[in-house]
Amino acid sequence: MFTVASENLPLITIIVDNSCLGMVRQLQQLFYKQRYSASLAPVPVNFVYFAKAFGIEGHLATTQEEFNQALTVALASDKASVIVVKIALEDLVIPMLVPNAALNTHMDI
Repeated sequence: MFTVASENLPLITIIVDNSCLGMVRQLQQLFYKQRYSASLAPVPVNFVYFAKAFGIEGHLATTQEEFNQALTVALASDKASVIVVKIALEDLVIPMLVPNAALNTHMDI
């Protein structure tokens, strides 16, 4: 975010926040028989405040309508924006990258 703010880049960043290390937890759920280890965040991170600390506009979306509104505002702006999409801890984000494969390889669950 520092580079985006300091270079005044009109970048829209979307963070899918399930209040843990989402990708790590998802891999543990799918490939390690739900043996979770060190994937829960000890303290919840407020990514909207984190963005604002860099002078970047932050939006929180907990519904599809809130996401649509935040995206409309971000697209209309000529400045950087962060949209934080809150999801449940157990929600899976798909498609996902295949472990130990090329970045253009993904799998549906």
